[in-house]
Amino acid sequence: MKPIFILLGLVACIISGCSFNVEVVTPAPPQPIPATAPATVDVPVATVSPTPVPSVGFTPATTDPLFYGASATLDKNIASAQSSFPPGTKEIFVIWNYQNMRDGLTVKREWYLDGQVWLTREEPWDFAKYGASGIIRDVSVHDFETGLESGAYQLRIYINNALQPIGSVLATLNFLNFVIQPNEAFSAHLSPDFQWTAEIYGEKRIVIRDVNGTPKDLYNGREIPYLTWFANSRNILFVDRDRSTQQPGTTIGVRDDLWIADIQAGESHLLYKGETAFGGHAGPFLSTYERYIVSLAGSGYGDACAVDSGLIFLELANDHQSVVKVIKQEQFTGLPASSDGVVYPLDDGAWEADNLFRVTLDGTCSTDRNQLGSYLFNISALTATKSSSSSIPPIAGDLGWGRIHGKITDGVTGAPIAGATVTCSHNSYTSPATCSGNTTTNTDGMFIFDNIFFHDTDTIKLLVKAPGYQPKEITQAFFTLPDMEANIYLSYPP
Repeated sequence: MKPIFILLGLVACIISGCSFNVEVVTPAPPQPIPATAPATVDVPVATVSPTPVPSVGFTPATTDPLFYGASATLDKNIASAQSSFPPGTKEIFVIWNYQNMRDGLTVKREWYLDGQVWLTREEPWDFAKYGASGIIRDVSVHDFETGLESGAYQLRIYINNALQPIGSVLATLNFLNFVIQPNEAFSAHLSPDFQWTAEIYGEKRIVIRDVNGTPKDLYNGREIPYLTWFANSRNILFVDRDRSTQQPGTTIGVRDDLWIADIQAGESHLLYKGETAFGGHAGPFLSTYERYIVSLAGSGYGDACAVDSGLIFLELANDHQSVVKVIKQEQFTGLPASSDGVVYPLDDGAWEADNLFRVTLDGTCSTDRNQLGSYLFNISALTATKSSSSSIPPIAGDLGWGRIHGKITDGVTGAPIAGATVTCSHNSYTSPATCSGNTTTNTDGMFIFDNIFFHDTDTIKLLVKAPGYQPKEITQAFFTLPDMEANIYLSYPP
């Protein structure tokens, strides 16, 4: 793409007074708006009517000149608004509503790419051509040679230097956001405060984006299988995996390093250099008040009566910049004996307090299966205590560990919606690990909540939000399997 040449040409054209090939059409009812698309060459055109025509649906109650309800689409004639576009997209149209316009007004458009001003266009409103009210349909950005550059785009529009609420059909958001996805696959992890996104590209490069989509390279590694946010929305915990000594056909020899990063300072610190791999559904995860980190550790490889898997606990320093203590499973007293084999965690386990961790233990080649069961690990006392069968009997209806997953799509086009926020709430009387918090969809519109413990009487609620779409909530109760698949489509505001 050659945006600088396009911009120079556009400026030259404006100076010389040349006209654009625009299409004037009869205004259609305002189209709902999503958000998220890219930009390259800005060619304005509008659908108009010589006299104001009442809009079907929402019309802001104001007599002031107004632009609102912008959306990004591949086809200006079809209401197929999108917030995300595939790599290599060559042209994207931006459509919006206008009302109460008059002769003599000045309109300015500002395009941003990855948080930087990318293209600016300012011109008088041509009332004779566009009229007072209608729908602009033919403003597009394009690069027909190589395709638009991947990145996060934002459009801001001004009338006489007054920023317009174009980003919502309800006229409440002052910009339109959209993205063109990169060529390489990535996964996205939204911070607890919704202000940051940690993206892993090619499974080894971490990029941080702020709420405006501005990217910042944070870390380049070998392979990043796990990443999680701290509650402060400033630090992330992640694993960098080394497979250089891996034995072919096995997981033996894989070594994981544990890192912490400060996203605002752009600094990363090595917390722990592993001798083997971290494991489990979620990898290392934090205790209730983030003093400890726990994970399964080992290759998971089993041979005869041995299994290479055990618990590891890491105690963090107060500044979260280092690990002050490493505690391994064999250091705890009270563990069950397995005379001929190895005792190992049967599942990921769950925190019950900041220093109390519960997990189910199993053993290889054990003839006394009654010795194994649910154990509470007290990290401060270094004790493991078996749950009493008299006080904590097996719970009828427990279904075990599983996941909640699905795909979020556009209800009109069926296109996947990237960057949608999925919030999970889980009502359960028995689950040691309920689903809670938020995640975001990837480029394919997919989301997942992993390491969830299901009971057949649980109730799980998902709330999905995406820019330009109506929020949608679904609820499921009474499970028969430790799995919930939720494929949800979003629609535009009425």
